Amino acid sequence: MQEVQFQVSSDRLADGTPIVTIRGELDLYTAPEFERALFLNGAADGRVVVDLSECTFIDSTGLGILIAADRRAGGNGLVLVASGLEALRAFEVSGLDGQLRLHPTVESALDGAAA
Repeated sequence: MQEVQFQVSSDRLADGTPIVTIRGELDLYTAPEFERALFLNGAADGRVVVDLSECTFIDSTGLGILIAADRRAGGNGLVLVASGLEALRAFEVSGLDGQLRLHPTVESALDGAAA
């Protein structure tokens, strides 16, 4: 069995919307890199899409970063893509599935988050 490595990457769409993508486990050890990527991509300045579709685990540290980023963005700038069972379970168990905007695909997140 091969160990899944953590990776965070970012891209900008033609309209300037940043997409931050997480692959692997988002936990206490990888959270600083994720938080840095959110900051560098303007999570406090406007809409940011966070793609967790390839996130295999998320702990309370990762969830806390998402909550803080959502608050800094005014409660409507952070849009999450969560389709994997692991990420969805973390949002459901924590009750955040009703607080944060979750979408099954990047396309639906962009459509649903149109200003």
